[in-house]
Amino acid sequence: MAKKSAFKGKDVLNQVRKGQDLSPVYYICGDDPYLISEIIESLKGRILPQFKDFNLHHVTAGEVEGDKIASLAMQLPVMDACTMVFVREAQLLKKADWEGLARYLEDPSPTTCLVLLDPNDSPQIDKRTKAGKLIAKYTVGCRKPYDNQMPRWVEDRARIHKLRLGPDVAYRLLELLGNDLASLNNALERIALYLGGKGDVSIDLVNEQVAENRTYNLFELSGLIGDRNLQGALHLLRGLMETGEHPLKLLVLMAKAFRSLLKARVAYDQGARLHDMDAFVNPRIRYKRDEKVRELFQQVKRFTTPELIKAISLMQEADFSFKSTSGLTPELLMERLVIELCQLRVS
Repeated sequence: MAKKSAFKGKDVLNQVRKGQDLSPVYYICGDDPYLISEIIESLKGRILPQFKDFNLHHVTAGEVEGDKIASLAMQLPVMDACTMVFVREAQLLKKADWEGLARYLEDPSPTTCLVLLDPNDSPQIDKRTKAGKLIAKYTVGCRKPYDNQMPRWVEDRARIHKLRLGPDVAYRLLELLGNDLASLNNALERIALYLGGKGDVSIDLVNEQVAENRTYNLFELSGLIGDRNLQGALHLLRGLMETGEHPLKLLVLMAKAFRSLLKARVAYDQGARLHDMDAFVNPRIRYKRDEKVRELFQQVKRFTTPELIKAISLMQEADFSFKSTSGLTPELLMERLVIELCQLRVS
C-alpha cells in the first residue's frame, strides 16, 4: 500500500483555484490523469501570460541533472510574483540528481514553485535519505478513485462540463462504461455537446447518447483494443451487452468497424495521412468529427496491417463458434474475442 501523501490532489486544486499561497514544492504522484491535468493547468494560470517565456520552465527527469533543476528553481521571476518549474517523469531522477536537489529542498526559493510529476503512487526514492525525508512533506496524491467513490467522481466531472446529474444517472453511466475514466469523460463530453454546452442529464438521455449509440461505443471499443486496454474494453463490452445488445449483433458491427480500419490502414501504408482519414469515419458521426478523424488516425497507427487481418480472422472464428455448439455462452465468446484482440501481436 502506498504511503499516505502530505496533500490530497483535490485540496491542492481548490487552494490553487482560490488564489491561496502556493507551496514552494509539489511532488504530484498518482494515476488520475484528469486531476493531475487540472492541477497543472491551474498552476500555470498563476503565471502572467506575457512573461511565461521567462518564468515557466518544463524539463524531463533523465534529460537534465538535479543541479540544473535546482538552478532553474533558484531563478528570480521576471515582472511576476513567481517562477514555476515543472519536472516530468520525476521517477527517473537518480541518486545523484536527488543529492543535488536535496540542497535546494532544504531552503527552497519563496518565489518559485517547483512541481515534480510522477505517475507512481508515491515518490520513487529511498525515504530514509535526506532528499526522501525532505520531499515527503510536499507529496500530493492524485490516485484514481476507488469503486465506491466513482459515482461522486462522475458527478464532479459532470459539473466541470456544466452538466447536472444525480446519483442514479451516475450509476447508469458506470453500468455502461465501468470505471474507465477516459470512457466516462468522453461520454460526458458528448452529452454536453448534445445539450449545447450545459444542462440536466437524465437516464433516458444517457441511454440515447451512450447505450444506444453503437457507432460511438464501437468506435471507442476499437480504440481501447488498439490501446491494448483490456480492462476498459471489457467494461465497455459488458456495458453494451447489459443494455440488451445481442453479442452476435455486436460481433457483426465490430467486424464492420475493423474492416473499415483495415481499409484505412492499407490507405495509410500507401501514403494516406490525417486529412484522408475522414473518408473512413462513419458519416453518422457528427459531434467532434475532426476529433474522431484524429482518433482513427491514431488507431490506424497502433495496428499493423497483419494484425488487422488477424483480428478479422479471429472475428470470423468467433462467428463460427456462435453458430456451433462451442459450449460457451455468446457473452463469454465475445469476452474471449476481446481478450484475444487486446493481446494481438503480429509483425
